[in-house]
Amino acid sequence: MKSPRRRARRGFTLLTLITLLAVGAVAATILIVELSSERDILLVQRQREEAREAAEGGLMEVLNAQGLSYMLPEADTPNLEVQYTPPAQSVFDNPTVYRGSRSYDATIRLVRMAPMLESSHSVVRAVLFEVAVDAEAGDGTTAGVEAEVYRVVSSQSGMIQPRVHGR
Repeated sequence: MKSPRRRARRGFTLLTLITLLAVGAVAATILIVELSSERDILLVQRQREEAREAAEGGLMEVLNAQGLSYMLPEADTPNLEVQYTPPAQSVFDNPTVYRGSRSYDATIRLVRMAPMLESSHSVVRAVLFEVAVDAEAGDGTTAGVEAEVYRVVSSQSGMIQPRVHGR
């Protein structure tokens, strides 16, 4: 016949085993939840980086466009801004070049004109433009970047420039 002490040990062993299994299950659940939330954070971060990459690439594309100097707004342009349309062969606005779609919109604004040098023969002015690019990745994540572009222009002395400023 088995002693009562041995039976008590068996019950204690079963209770210990069940407790350890419960603690292990809770730890595994916590680990799975943490890894899942970490994965979601990394996914959002990657999507933001893709949108930012599209915006920065679009900005470089706008600034390097060959006809940019002809697209810049003049003082009589409505709202002192023009919209830039990405070219068809754009790497940053073409879903067939990159996995997933992404696109960007660019706006060029005339900010202000400032005199740099004046003489009796000519006036040299600095014209400041702002280039704003907003991009959207395929999943709807957006990002935007801005740059300022200076252009130096000269005109004859006595020519009155309009006093219109974007900001």
